[in-house]
Amino acid sequence: RFNCYMGIECFAVPVNISKHERGVVLGGKVLTDIPYSELYSEKCKQFGIDIQEVLNSLHELKFMKEKSIQAYINIIHNFAGKAVLMETNLSDYDEKEKQLKKLLKGIMELNSFDEINETFFLSLLKTASQSFSVKDVSLISKSQDTYNSVFDIRDYIDAGISSGISLKSDSAFVKKVIDSGKEPLIFEDTVLIGELGIKWGAERITIAPICKRGELWGMLLFFNFPQEIASMENIRFFAESIGKCIETNEMNKQIKLFNRSKIGRAHV
Repeated sequence: RFNCYMGIECFAVPVNISKHERGVVLGGKVLTDIPYSELYSEKCKQFGIDIQEVLNSLHELKFMKEKSIQAYINIIHNFAGKAVLMETNLSDYDEKEKQLKKLLKGIMELNSFDEINETFFLSLLKTASQSFSVKDVSLISKSQDTYNSVFDIRDYIDAGISSGISLKSDSAFVKKVIDSGKEPLIFEDTVLIGELGIKWGAERITIAPICKRGELWGMLLFFNFPQEIASMENIRFFAESIGKCIETNEMNKQIKLFNRSKIGRAHV
């Protein structure tokens, strides 16, 4: 808010969207006090302005109370805030949609595999890394009574550094994951993170449980992954899709074996 040299009140309200100034709303040109002819006379003499012309033009100006001006400014702020929220929501929706499209493409590729092998795991982690824009992702799966590293994808892979994770089925870490059902978890507890025994710094780990026929088959570990609701929803969807993909793959194997046994018996 500012006053001109003749005491006319004006205001400027910046409109910021996505942390960038997109415009400014200018308003005012009103009087908040009754003008004193003595004051105007002095100003007019100072700037060489005809005092009579100024007094005749005053009827074109509105008189407003201080609180009324502030109310207008608040309305503009509120409107701008809603515009910011609308753009943010649209931006989040677009990002979520792009993320989902990448995931669906990756899931289709995973469903095309005949074997659950190293190539399958590499494709799985590449989809996770590219869809969620993270560099450090690990996959661990159950083998007897432990959950062990299966595959890693990160900057450190070229240096031959793997996660080397090995967790007992009854460890506190695994119990928390099992208790969560299918919901992704975020671990920031240094004690729990320490159970993993990883060889690089990780302040936060996002865990996506991968379940097969209702049991914990394995986990996707996202290291230092920023917490975003949209991403967490898509992480859960991806983990559930992996579980279904593994179930389908195993079922197809059983069908092929059954068909082969039928053909074998037919030739006997």
